[in-house]
Amino acid sequence: MSRYAEVVKWFRDSVLHGDARLSPTVRRVVFEGGDAGTDTSAFLAKLRQHAYKITDADVAALRAHGWNDETIYELTVTAAVGQGMRRLDLGLAALHTAQARETTKAGK
Repeated sequence: MSRYAEVVKWFRDSVLHGDARLSPTVRRVVFEGGDAGTDTSAFLAKLRQHAYKITDADVAALRAHGWNDETIYELTVTAAVGQGMRRLDLGLAALHTAQARETTKAGK
């Protein structure tokens, strides 16, 4: 395993299995693109697509549903890292595809 792959694995495992208030099951669902209940749907959708648009009102809505600052933080980190990993995987796949095409062209 490359050093890069080791770091990515460590980072993923830390988010999914490290000490936290949210259960590993909830973190796994959120990491993979799901919700932690209907009260989190709008927040997580906005976070995954337009994180810069998150406002105090979005956080207040979660608080109104019983989420505290610590669990909101964990929810946010888990969703953001999961989304980032999906984008990283897509980017690496595109890079590998482009490299394979170049190798094929060079071999002709």
